[in-house]
Amino acid sequence: PDRDHLARADPGGAPVRLTFAQGQGLGCPQLTQSSTPKGGHVTDELNYLSAGAAQRKFLARELSPVELMEATIARIEAVDPSVNAVPIRFFDEALRAARLAQERFAGKHGGPRPLEGIPIAVKDEVEVAGQPCTAGSLVFKDNVADITAASVQRIIDAGGIIHVRTTTPAFC
Repeated sequence: PDRDHLARADPGGAPVRLTFAQGQGLGCPQLTQSSTPKGGHVTDELNYLSAGAAQRKFLARELSPVELMEATIARIEAVDPSVNAVPIRFFDEALRAARLAQERFAGKHGGPRPLEGIPIAVKDEVEVAGQPCTAGSLVFKDNVADITAASVQRIIDAGGIIHVRTTTPAFC
């Protein structure tokens, strides 16, 4: 059977009804009703762009890193209450980083890097300096990482924007 889900087209925007049809691979939603926010995009469609497609749209000025981050945040806020996969969020910091990425695409600050403006989720088991790192366990609920894992640092250095920490089973 199909399952419906309502998502916001943009913060404060009209809802978009998504239908998750059985037998669609990983259950990717099909837009059955569309609403277009001020940027001219259906926000949920943006969440299914590849990093390369997003970068091409950034370069062509068809999409901004801020619009993509806003769409990502809207999707998380719409879906996560029922999924419970995003316990730690850095939306304000992510939006600031997206504005800086937008400036890089405008030729400032040395220009865009390979992952410039791309929202990146990091598992709670991977250390990011200054961010909570519980390894999925209440035992470490107050733990804050002192260092950033090399893999995450490479993403940050390439312009990826860490906007959330996702759940992980304890001690994986």
